[in-house]
Amino acid sequence: MEIKKIILDLRNSYSKGYDNLSVDIIKNCSTELARPLSIIFHKSIEKGTVPDELKVAKIIPTAAILKIVLSLYLSRKSSDFNEVWYADADYASKVGY
Repeated sequence: MEIKKIILDLRNSYSKGYDNLSVDIIKNCSTELARPLSIIFHKSIEKGTVPDELKVAKIIPTAAILKIVLSLYLSRKSSDFNEVWYADADYASKVGY
């Protein structure tokens, strides 16, 4: 099944997404998850909508981004905030990833 191959090809990570699942857990359950995910994805394509649960992400800025933001804040260059803030972050629903 193509979905199972996609799951197994996900980059290894033990960090958890908004759904509280790590890629490791998803990979270990790939056989059981492939069919339900396939149904969800096909219905989503048919209806032209994405389930709200797959639209949610937990964004965690890295230390480098936090340093830049702090530097910008201290120098009061707030116009530069939007350019930098989302440049390097971890997006989270690992299933919708």
